[in-house]
Amino acid sequence: MARLSQNSDTAGTSRRRSASVLARWPLWVVALCAFLAALALAAGALVAVLGWLGLLSRSAFRSSSGTALNVVKVVLGAVAGVGALMGLVIAYRRQLVAESTDDRDRTRLFNERFSAAAEQLGSDRAGVRQAGIYSMEGLADDWPAGRQRCIDVLCALARRGHVLEPPPDAPIEDRLAWDDDRQFRHAIMRVVAAHLRPEGAGQADDHVPYRPVVSWQGGNFDFTGALVDGGDLDGIELTDGQLVFAGARFVADAPLVLRGSKFLGKSLLDVRGARFESGGLDLSKVVVGPKATVNCSDTLFEDGRVDISSTIIEGWFYLCRASFSGTEVELSEAVLRGSIDLREAKLTKGVVRFDDAVVEPERFWFQGAQFKGTVMDFSKAKIVSELDFGSATPPTGVLLPPAP
Repeated sequence: MARLSQNSDTAGTSRRRSASVLARWPLWVVALCAFLAALALAAGALVAVLGWLGLLSRSAFRSSSGTALNVVKVVLGAVAGVGALMGLVIAYRRQLVAESTDDRDRTRLFNERFSAAAEQLGSDRAGVRQAGIYSMEGLADDWPAGRQRCIDVLCALARRGHVLEPPPDAPIEDRLAWDDDRQFRHAIMRVVAAHLRPEGAGQADDHVPYRPVVSWQGGNFDFTGALVDGGDLDGIELTDGQLVFAGARFVADAPLVLRGSKFLGKSLLDVRGARFESGGLDLSKVVVGPKATVNCSDTLFEDGRVDISSTIIEGWFYLCRASFSGTEVELSEAVLRGSIDLREAKLTKGVVRFDDAVVEPERFWFQGAQFKGTVMDFSKAKIVSELDFGSATPPTGVLLPPAP
């Protein structure tokens, strides 16, 4: 449906561009072209009639009053046709001019709405800022050509610098300001999630009712470097778009929740260099399509939980140079058919479980990975292809299934 809408938008844009070129022609040029075309058509019709009557042949032809009257009728009809055709062309040009004017008016209206929403988002009053979110959301729904621009503004506000929660004994004004800012960023995340969930779907626990919205599929959502302290994205679908949390910081008890989401087409989930503090990453029941990518390279996980259970991975999943410290990684009942990259990863004082997982990746790389006090338990997994640890024997802490 989204691709059909894009094709329709493209066709409409081409038509409007052609119409705009014709609308800029001077009226006398349009009238002259129409007159010449109609005159040529009338002349062709007259020649055809005279030829049919035999007047253009050398054979003997006896004219009569009836024949002459027919010729006069044909000529007058051709002249009337010339006039009618000129009128139609001129009327069509006026319509094009009106449509071109409407397009300019519509674009001007969108730009005015954009400026008004941006002004609301920059307000010092919390209520006005919240209203600005929904004003920008409505504009993005109505303005496909400027949708990415609206998304960029919302994402920029969600990733802007902000302070952590003040201490309990901080002045009430500081705590209220922090809470207003937090609610503002959470509202942006909810708006983004609502526009990426499939029609008829709600959050996994259904605590936020679903309402029909325009899909923002294909957009790029950039939260690079953001300080994330809440906001669920569970149940979203990303097709040929990007969801970026590179370099983001997830504070304690605020995991990145993508439970039940689907990454299809050439979509990308990018959390490179992100830092998870006692929170974690919830990718349970996620589907990563054959051309999709999840990039967790250089990511730091501290004392938290990475849940990839019941997940289907057919694309690329990068964990190279990732650092797991005191982290529990759950891959139980996962189906791993894609490319899993754990090269040079560091796993310290943690556990990685593959209970009842189907491990049949095209490539499963462990070269250079370090296991210090970590257990990687494949003992209950179904391993279809060989695991390459870069050495003849698995590292200490790696438990393989018993030999058949």
